[in-house]
Amino acid sequence: MLLIKFVWAVLCCFARFQLTEQSEDYCHASSCISEEKESTAPRPEKFKAHDFSDLFSKNWLRNILPHIKDSSCRNQLLQAVQDLDQMKLWAFQMLDSTGRISSHLLSGNSHQLGDYDQCLHIRHSHIRPQYCLGLVDVNAEPSASTDVKLVVERVRGNNFIQSHRSNPGHFIPTYTTLKWGLCVPESCSPSSLSQALDVHFNVTLPSSVTVQTRIDPKYCKHGGPLQSTAWPLSTYLAILLFATLLVISLLSTYLDQNDVPLNKLSKSEGLQVLCSLKRNWAQFFLIKKEDIGCIHGLRTVATFMLFFAHNTIPLNNIPFINRTELTEVRILEDLYRSADLSYIQPLHRASPYLSGVWLGFLLHQIKFHPIKMNKTTLYIGWSLTTLCLSYCLMANYHVGYINYRYDVTEAANYAGLSSLMTSVALSWVILACSTGYGGFVNSFLSSRAMCLLSKMSFSIYLVQFCVFFYNLGTLRSSRTFTFSYLVSLEELLLVIFTSFVLTLLVDLPVQNLKVLTLR
Repeated sequence: MLLIKFVWAVLCCFARFQLTEQSEDYCHASSCISEEKESTAPRPEKFKAHDFSDLFSKNWLRNILPHIKDSSCRNQLLQAVQDLDQMKLWAFQMLDSTGRISSHLLSGNSHQLGDYDQCLHIRHSHIRPQYCLGLVDVNAEPSASTDVKLVVERVRGNNFIQSHRSNPGHFIPTYTTLKWGLCVPESCSPSSLSQALDVHFNVTLPSSVTVQTRIDPKYCKHGGPLQSTAWPLSTYLAILLFATLLVISLLSTYLDQNDVPLNKLSKSEGLQVLCSLKRNWAQFFLIKKEDIGCIHGLRTVATFMLFFAHNTIPLNNIPFINRTELTEVRILEDLYRSADLSYIQPLHRASPYLSGVWLGFLLHQIKFHPIKMNKTTLYIGWSLTTLCLSYCLMANYHVGYINYRYDVTEAANYAGLSSLMTSVALSWVILACSTGYGGFVNSFLSSRAMCLLSKMSFSIYLVQFCVFFYNLGTLRSSRTFTFSYLVSLEELLLVIFTSFVLTLLVDLPVQNLKVLTLR
């Protein structure tokens, strides 16, 4: 038995040596495989386990060598393969920094990021490293078997949100497009890498599966000792803008030496104290008695509902190892098609406008003719309000099912009724709370905390995406999806704090400027 194992080990070493020699001779030859031969190379009909694993294994550098057209890139990749066989550190770092297939693949763990930081810190005498994030589209042909289609669907995260590698950069997630982190020499251009990978994938995988890649130059980062650390112009402009705002605010605070209301100052004096932090701080924490407190509360509720809805957009870009679980908590606002067709149309928003006008007129009349409501009226009003809001929030729960198919009639009915029901329900809440029949609902909506958060609603809307995409852009590895990603306390507190600063420095000064110009 020991003799058999020894002979087998010798044969494996000999085969590996022959493979290396053939690869070197092949790539140093005067002519490599032509583009015509690559395109006509026969494709296997069935999966081979060793071929599939080699797509992302340590052999991937050796496997794409015949398909690299650029001589400089090919020579440096060959150097990496040779040094890898000699167990040199830099070559192992380049291999280790490239993403490889790991567990949870069928749970949606299809974003293989590799090691970004290690790649950019590779040191070699004449080869500089480069990290590229490739976009990969995997599709099953119509002729593929049911099992193959199911595997591809699971790898693509149950096709939660359809995307394509050529889609322009946008905050809508590229959910079904896979991402593969590559660590290669800087001499390898994104286009040559993409072409070589396309040929390699399509020659190795069976004909029932097609793989197409795209490597955009903006997704590549060069490393090494010659790496430039200079910031882009946009960064300097942003720093200059915020520094200017801070200096103006401090100067205005220094000039603000009195407590005279802004509307009683001259325009020149008002402009001097427009950005005063002391004045804006007091203005922010001032709650006017004549305000309808429940409106502030409703605006705060709407702001945070929008916050959590928007949070699902970058959430779908996070490389979760269990993305299929994320698809099971799909939020109702994902009716993108109906939103595109109806959201921006003024006539489709007529019901909230008309409800608001009617409510404003009614509240104006109540000032002169107070109304009294008996228990029956209150019971009917609050019951109908609860039913309307429940319908708007829960009627489309089945949209989150994996096998859901878009229904035009159903979506149109929901889009028309939900807008009307929501506006009528909110009108009742405001009417009941402002006339003293709100109970604990009015106490909650009119609380000081809700009123203060309402003043930051516009700033929260502006700031949230900056925080979302900063957190997304600083990820270095895959995560496990849990409900805490939907409600991140750390992220929420950061958004609130940043919005508070923006309100003091920008929002309130703009409101004060409006007071000065319109008086």
